Amino acid sequence: MDVINNLLIQYGYIILFIAPMLETLALPIPGELLMIYCGALIYAGKLNLFLSIFFGFLGVALGLSISYIIGHFIGLKFLMKYGIYFGINDKKVEKVSKWFNKYGSKILLISCFIPGVRHVTGYFSGIIKINYKKFILNSYMGAFFWILTFICLGDFLGGDVKNIERYLSRYIMIIIFVIAFSIIVYW
Repeated sequence: MDVINNLLIQYGYIILFIAPMLETLALPIPGELLMIYCGALIYAGKLNLFLSIFFGFLGVALGLSISYIIGHFIGLKFLMKYGIYFGINDKKVEKVSKWFNKYGSKILLISCFIPGVRHVTGYFSGIIKINYKKFILNSYMGAFFWILTFICLGDFLGGDVKNIERYLSRYIMIIIFVIAFSIIVYW
């Protein structure tokens, strides 16, 4: 975890732009942890809250848009050709498409809060050809709240990085569940 801390101190806003973008494209980068560390650095006065939220949001938004475009133009062909190796067939795609079309807006709003789901939301939205404006509105709003939540959580927990690591390892799934449940109840 010292690596994340050192990267944020050295490269700050560049990391806050690039890392969430790459994570959204399905690279294994610990997004929540990165944002919480960012919040701790804000608390310590080493980063600016508004710039951190801005660059983090831009990174996630760009990653979501790129994944949507990839899904839209090459995703279905790829899925039909290679999906069998992942246990995906026409029936499963159709079933998920119906489910996604029915609950799509709500899924897009909370997808960033669910690890694993945020990595495929853009691709799948493009594959099933969700309206791009609807995708942008809902997924960007969810991305903004995700960035805001975890950066503010890090700022709230303060600069004690070891404390943050301890709390995260114990409570991250509970925190994510509570946030996702709250959003679902709200909607």
